[in-house]
Amino acid sequence: MRVTILSDAYYPIIDGVVRFVDHLAMTLHQANFDVTLVIPRLYWKPHEEYRDRPYNFIFLPTLPIKFKGYYPALPSGELYREILKTDLIIVNSLAFTALYSLLFNRYHRSKVIEFVHADERVVLAETASAPRFILDRLMKIMKRMTLNIDYFAVATNTFHKRTLEYGAKPETIFRVPFGYKRKNVSEEQLEEIRNLFGIDPDKRTILYLGRLSVEKNIDTIVKVMSRLTEEDPNVQAIIAGGGYMYQSIKNHLEKTDSSIILTGFIPDDYLPPLYSIADIFYSPSNHEALCFTVIEAMSYTTIPILNGKFRENELNTGNSIQLDDIYNVETTVHILKDLIADEQRIDTLKEAVTETAAIFTWKRFGEVWVNKIHEILI
Repeated sequence: MRVTILSDAYYPIIDGVVRFVDHLAMTLHQANFDVTLVIPRLYWKPHEEYRDRPYNFIFLPTLPIKFKGYYPALPSGELYREILKTDLIIVNSLAFTALYSLLFNRYHRSKVIEFVHADERVVLAETASAPRFILDRLMKIMKRMTLNIDYFAVATNTFHKRTLEYGAKPETIFRVPFGYKRKNVSEEQLEEIRNLFGIDPDKRTILYLGRLSVEKNIDTIVKVMSRLTEEDPNVQAIIAGGGYMYQSIKNHLEKTDSSIILTGFIPDDYLPPLYSIADIFYSPSNHEALCFTVIEAMSYTTIPILNGKFRENELNTGNSIQLDDIYNVETTVHILKDLIADEQRIDTLKEAVTETAAIFTWKRFGEVWVNKIHEILI
């Protein structure tokens, strides 16, 4: 059976979605599905990562403009032919590749699954500067796209609710837990990362790792980390990752002579030691709590500090710090100071974090996907 996976992000533009896409494609390939991955082609960047992948690729042409860190893909004849012969389409966002594919699939009517990992309403409102009527029109298009999707895979309660609000029927939604496999980290790797970024091993470390964008609440992250490091010399802060806000953050930190360590884009191999070095993972996103990077961080016993507005089954006050107001810098700094000063609480939270992280396995993730796809196609 043929499965086509669509993604508007892939190497060398990396975020949690890319790692999910890779694992999904590999899982289905190992289950003997004929897998094709459709992604934008970035002509000016090498794609070395593709060479060891056992599944097929279709590269879509892209516009030579960058919008919020991504390059808009264009339709192609190869994509059209792929949609006509596939048995199942999996889309990862209601963006360009999904729009083209749903239009091509209008009469062929292969089954379609959307993996829901973002709330487009929040992303559009926070990142787009277009007039309100244009944003409303875009939302209508996305909701119409939803009506052409047969099933919805969600990893969190937050996105289950979002999917219902977009018009999906409850019986078409299924829960797919994220997965992650902890990697061993040697003392040599830790030392390499400390030396590379100037990280002090004797200080408590607070980390944000992910896309540098408005919907991640990056402005508040910078304010909180700046205050915390100014007021407590035994704390250091790291912002790791790339994104369309990178340059403005870099300029601000240089202008204010901040001690925050800004790494820029980092390769996958650097993630395990960086998570291991951090004591706290600060991720006050305004549209989710249990994102993929939170699970990665928890796998290395890093305590997550999250948006308490979003209630998830796997998260509670025993294994995370949940903020009532993610924009309140004063309160957040106070919460962080209290936590950092309480060694016993840190140890207790880290034990609970380790137990919670063990729930999220790629084996469980793969079993749910494979069983559901067999159920849909057979």
